[in-house]
Amino acid sequence: MSVKLFFILLGIVVMFRLLGFINRSLKYSPTFKHHSTYLLTILELLLWLGIVIGLVKQYYFSQNIFGLVSLGIVIVIAIIPSFYLLRDFFSGVYLKIQDKVREGSIVEINDLKGKIEKLGNFSLNLIDKHGDIKSIPYHKISATIISKQSNNANLNKVNLKFFFPRAVQTNYIIPKLKVEIINTPWVALSQPVLIENIEHVNDEYFIEVVIYTLQPHFAEDIKNRVDENIKNYY
Repeated sequence: MSVKLFFILLGIVVMFRLLGFINRSLKYSPTFKHHSTYLLTILELLLWLGIVIGLVKQYYFSQNIFGLVSLGIVIVIAIIPSFYLLRDFFSGVYLKIQDKVREGSIVEINDLKGKIEKLGNFSLNLIDKHGDIKSIPYHKISATIISKQSNNANLNKVNLKFFFPRAVQTNYIIPKLKVEIINTPWVALSQPVLIENIEHVNDEYFIEVVIYTLQPHFAEDIKNRVDENIKNYY
């Protein structure tokens, strides 16, 4: 029985490794390959869970105390590493379903910016502008803001604050603010102008925007130009 079970488990491992190899080798759209890889991983996980449940049930009803105790010990030993693996696995599933990460994309994750080289089952590899590869577990980024950028890794993210009198309506000034920012010659037009925060302070409020530019020192030029022109609207 144990020899037969061993070959069954070995066959399952070989089968999914072979399916994974075929999936990577076939030439079809990146989106289909992305979802098929995710589906194979889910199916393998569900199959292993089903096998464990089936073994527990079989040993319990056959009153095979030795087998049941042995299986229990194996399960207990596997609980701690399995917890961390499953945490990263399901965090990765969430990120992939939301389409927040994809191979080849240029992203900024916290203070790290670079190109996603590989999406694994439990972590992703990010290549920064120096060519260094950073391996980031999915659970560390599932609750953070991931900023997708263009394929130009040299773009720099800049946060700017613009202050306005409280009497100026936000729904009136925001479209005009975006137009003035886009009209400056230093802003990367490949990226949208994002409104990150609006906060009221005494008799005025500020709008914090996120833009991208080739050089960080362009931020001061952008702000000065926009501050000068936006006054014409109120």
